[in-house]
Amino acid sequence: QPIVEDAWSASTLSSFSHDAQHFALVSLAVDRHRLRVFDTNANHVIYEDIVDRARVTSLAWASATLSTSPSDGNGSSSKKRRGQTTRAASESTSRAEEKVEDLVILGLEDGSVSIHSPTQGRTVRTLSHSSSKSAILAVSQNASDSLWTSGSDSCLRLWDLTSGTLLSVVEDSEKQAYSSLSAHTNAGDGQSRLLAGSTKIDLYTTSTDTSSSSETGSNDIELLTSFNGHATPVRSLRWDPSEVNRIASAAEDDRLVCLWEMQEPGSGKGKIVASYPLDSAALQVELSTASGRSLLMALSSSGQISLSPIPEELVASGSKPSSKQKVPTLRSSTTARLSAKALASKAYVSAVSFVPSQPACVRVAVVEGGASTAFETFVSNATSLVPFALFNLYFDVCIGISDG
Repeated sequence: QPIVEDAWSASTLSSFSHDAQHFALVSLAVDRHRLRVFDTNANHVIYEDIVDRARVTSLAWASATLSTSPSDGNGSSSKKRRGQTTRAASESTSRAEEKVEDLVILGLEDGSVSIHSPTQGRTVRTLSHSSSKSAILAVSQNASDSLWTSGSDSCLRLWDLTSGTLLSVVEDSEKQAYSSLSAHTNAGDGQSRLLAGSTKIDLYTTSTDTSSSSETGSNDIELLTSFNGHATPVRSLRWDPSEVNRIASAAEDDRLVCLWEMQEPGSGKGKIVASYPLDSAALQVELSTASGRSLLMALSSSGQISLSPIPEELVASGSKPSSKQKVPTLRSSTTARLSAKALASKAYVSAVSFVPSQPACVRVAVVEGGASTAFETFVSNATSLVPFALFNLYFDVCIGISDG
């Protein structure tokens, strides 16, 4: 199977929104960077912008309530709002401003962050600070009102999304720049955690109280444990929604996806509990739960999508680690790869996502020739992956045998 990560796919950044209802695609041309946001159900562009402030170096989604007051610094029409004299109009505007919306977060080469609202059709924030001058390598939302970024200067920065204020700066003790971030808030204890990956993966506990943060306050973040095992920078990190102490990672030019579990906080180390071999280098890894089982999905550079259920016994065996114990290898229950017709049209798989509102569904973004974009939706029952459409133009699906 040929590798399809050609000049087109290497010159784009892309990501599905958290609910998989929208898809952001950044085309990294030499003279300009173009952002397009698609409605994945209707398959059309709902927002488009040219980013000319600086080169785009990272892309992520966030959900937040951002005021459209003049203080946002982005040209809000304050005169128009002051002209709304009726109470009904004022209340309507207030309700609109308080609505939580999906935001596209772009990390830029100059160390700033550009925040776009497809709903409002404009750039709603630009986060910048004199201490942040290096390229933003990764972005992840910490809580509803804050955002973590990782710079090429080996610093983690916490920003307040509402005010645009820089809250905290933390430098990695080993001077490694984190290439991937994934923040998560535990619904059980409300604790906020941050995964930061370079060639290692560090797990931090972080403060969710932004009012107590300061630009130099390292007390807002504490290293809990580390995971060592990757030889190249981590490019994808995900939390297991069904097992709070388990994560998945994929590194650049690595054909193995790794599943990790956290040891006791005092040990300072995490352990690998399973590996998942792919046909080519891993581009993306996703975790979800369907029919009471954890599912792992991976996208490789050949355009192949692989799906595997995670055996329940991993949880039990992981609680008693042994240095002589062989790490289990997961097997694919299903693979879907680009068809010969799709390859002939220079199509490639840009991103994959589970659909939270439909746990048995997988959504796939296919970019053709760097221009048009199409979305395929598959139905999964942990042992099969079947396209909704009978006459599928993009994929050849192979159903294998479930591992356990």
